[in-house]
Amino acid sequence: MTTATADAPIACRRADTPPPADPTVAYILGPPRSGTTMLGYVLAGGSGVLSLSEPYLAHSVTRDWQLHRMFLRLQATGKLRRRRPPFHGDSEQFGAFLRQMALDNGYRRIVIKETYRRAAPHPDWSNESLIERLASSGAPILALIRHPYDVAASTIKLCRWVIGLPGWFLRLRAPNLPTFRTATDVVRWAAGNWHAYVEWTRHHGLPLTRYEDFVCDPERRLRDVCARLQVPFEPRMLDFSHRRMAFGGLGDPEVLRTPRPIDRTAIGRGRRLSDEQLRIVRERCGAQAAELGYDL
Repeated sequence: MTTATADAPIACRRADTPPPADPTVAYILGPPRSGTTMLGYVLAGGSGVLSLSEPYLAHSVTRDWQLHRMFLRLQATGKLRRRRPPFHGDSEQFGAFLRQMALDNGYRRIVIKETYRRAAPHPDWSNESLIERLASSGAPILALIRHPYDVAASTIKLCRWVIGLPGWFLRLRAPNLPTFRTATDVVRWAAGNWHAYVEWTRHHGLPLTRYEDFVCDPERRLRDVCARLQVPFEPRMLDFSHRRMAFGGLGDPEVLRTPRPIDRTAIGRGRRLSDEQLRIVRERCGAQAAELGYDL
């Protein structure tokens, strides 16, 4: 009696049996710190759903050994068959790897969350061409948006280690790491990126889903999200005690490490920005924010 190795097929298939179809792919897009990681985690609770957080960003900015370690950890946690990611291929080859990994492990759907990053402080972190390719793929897309004040304040929190002198030291170890001189520079970039993202969704005719609406009425909004992404809704998606078999990548560290139930107190934190920072956001995002129902 023999046992299957890690690289052996999961099951034998008769010659007259058609090969399994590729898993369907759907995308969650939004500016950084707009709730995309949290929504990706929620959808990971569905049956047969492989949800990944910014795998294309990881492929673009991490070193080969870091990318391999990230996927090795994901595959080990989810008890997936090991498959090494392509290190030097383009985004299309990397997308084929993701689909094959899902197919190898019986996942029928892949949900990929990526953030929109235009004119990032380092070119490795800008992804306009990738986002355009995803938009032209014909796959379902959920475009998420959050109040620009809260996006700016949360971006400062995420970037606190790459502002000023700490960022300069980190840049010595990671030359492609985006850094900022001051927190106000972070706000200026976040506001400009938020503005560009909203214009991009309009250009492509993508309706925007407000993060705040999802937080205030999770089940109703999640049903809408699932319908748009063509993922069957399951109540257990909103049960944060339900273990996700495979969810990982880059994104909000708090969600990736210690996910907590959806919390309304996350709304409105951007009001704590300085007067100058609030003015920057109002001048850049005011008209669009008003159209989306945000009070600036």
